[in-house]
Amino acid sequence: MARAYSSRHFDARRTDARRWIADLGLRAHEPRGWPSALDWQGRYRPAWLATVAHVEALLRAGGDVAAPCAGLADHWGAPHGADLRRALRAGWQRLDCGPTRNAFWRVPRRGDRA
Repeated sequence: MARAYSSRHFDARRTDARRWIADLGLRAHEPRGWPSALDWQGRYRPAWLATVAHVEALLRAGGDVAAPCAGLADHWGAPHGADLRRALRAGWQRLDCGPTRNAFWRVPRRGDRA
C-alpha cells in the first residue's frame, strides 16, 4: 500500500537529500545516501529497528490491533499545505488518530449522517 501511495519514496534512482529513504531495509544497514553528519549506528539504527519490530508485531497480529484509526482512514498526508488543501476541497473528514505527524482522512459515504 505504501509503495502505491508514495511511489517516489521508494525510487532507488532518487538524487535528492532524502534519497536514503528508498534504501531502508529490514536488516538496518546504513542506507545509501544517509547524511554523513547523522549517527546511523548509535542513534538512528536503533530507532529504525524499533520501527521494524513494531510493524512486524502488527503484521503478526493480523492487523487486528487496537489502534485509534484501525480500518477507518482512507487517506493520509501532511496536515498542512497541498495535502490539507486537497482533503478539504474533496470534503474528507479528518480523523483523530492520536499523536502523529500525519493527518488521516475518511471519505464520507452515502448514507452518512451530517
